[in-house]
Amino acid sequence: PLINPVLLNIDISEIGRSTWPEEFLEIWIKGNYTIHDPVCRHLITERQPVTWNEIHKAASAKGKRIAAEASEFGMKNGIAIPVHLPKLPPGGVTFSGSNFDFSPDEMAEIQLVSTHAYSQLMKLGKFSDLVKLPPLTDRETDILHYVAAGKTNREIADLYSLSEHSIKDHMKNISMKFNASNRAHAVSLGVISGQIII
Repeated sequence: PLINPVLLNIDISEIGRSTWPEEFLEIWIKGNYTIHDPVCRHLITERQPVTWNEIHKAASAKGKRIAAEASEFGMKNGIAIPVHLPKLPPGGVTFSGSNFDFSPDEMAEIQLVSTHAYSQLMKLGKFSDLVKLPPLTDRETDILHYVAAGKTNREIADLYSLSEHSIKDHMKNISMKFNASNRAHAVSLGVISGQIII
């Protein structure tokens, strides 16, 4: 699984499991590549599996450098399979190899196995604990969705015929439940815990 370690105050080495070459994994962790690795970004933000080569074409300059480093360790191409399940952080499974010319049926089977593997890994380790946050009320969930959409307190208050002060109180309660430092942090935690969808 892939979780932004900054959001949950965990060590970067705790965000997933890997069989990458040890030396590259050490470089990847020390370089804090989580945010810039184009494959990681694809797994977290997209829904369709693609090959690494496809991902690398659209990568940032730093992403292309990371891809080049991976290639030096024999990881020249691979496939990235995003997994987005309810109440779990977005993540996925990725494989490295040389042949990624799969039929649609083979791809469907790989996706199924990857989804199951991801789900089981989340249950086994401490990952399930990382996303256990207190549940929001229905009203708090609605408000946090609007905050994620960029609405101001005044705009949200108008939608519900409430005072701006009431919306501020709801946001204060959300922040206290999540131990969030600000609105953006609350939204991120809402997404990671599966309580809001963006």
